[in-house]
Amino acid sequence: SAEESTATYRLHIKEILFKKVLDESNSALATLMSSVRYARLIQEAQLPHPTNIQTKLKDFAVEWHPRDTIGGDFWWSQYHQPSNSLVIALIDCTGHGVPGAMLSVLVNSQLDKVFSSDPCIDLSEAVRQLDQLIRKSLRQELTHTESDDGCDGAFIRIHLSTRQLEYVGVKINLYELTSTNEVVQHKADRISLGYRDVPASYPLTRTWQAAPGSRFIVTTDGVTDQLGGHEKTPVAFGYRRLLDALRSNTNASTAVIAS
Repeated sequence: SAEESTATYRLHIKEILFKKVLDESNSALATLMSSVRYARLIQEAQLPHPTNIQTKLKDFAVEWHPRDTIGGDFWWSQYHQPSNSLVIALIDCTGHGVPGAMLSVLVNSQLDKVFSSDPCIDLSEAVRQLDQLIRKSLRQELTHTESDDGCDGAFIRIHLSTRQLEYVGVKINLYELTSTNEVVQHKADRISLGYRDVPASYPLTRTWQAAPGSRFIVTTDGVTDQLGGHEKTPVAFGYRRLLDALRSNTNASTAVIAS
């Protein structure tokens, strides 16, 4: 009938339109993912090469697995030959994916600026300067800006000749696995860097002598926030499970983890 022919024709037109929209969406998605994958290569190129540090430490490893191909977590290092000291920083920037990755590029460049001007700068002062540089770069002082982003971090300096360790943490703890199979948690201060609200004070540098056989682990919340358990009621991995995992692997290799 004419009614059936019209309905069939309309259905055919809808199928053609749907296929056209689907093809355009797939093409746009392919272009986007191609850009993100290339951006990962650029972000990876900014990370230090682990082999440069493995020659200076007995045991060193890194795990970097951004959830969305690229992200806001990264690690940074600098070796200062005259003092034979090594600085390692683990940074967790606001956001995931493209926004987090763009912020990580900014923070990375500001870290370079702080330590290139004074390689032996006190870590507490370095954190203060980094906080101010990030805030200035993001124009947080402007009242009309919508930006309120920043980062957390752990900053460690190892004096390789004396085994002296310096640490400043802003919401990223440092875990020490002792030679007696204990886990010592060096807690970070509860402030962040670069946000609109200027911290009332900055954490002081903590210094101690690393005992023979001690190993150190730092990790972003990409590990502790990882969901698992039942599919319908997922549960975050959490800090308690992290500590249990460290205690049960005190004889394993050291790793700096940025996830």
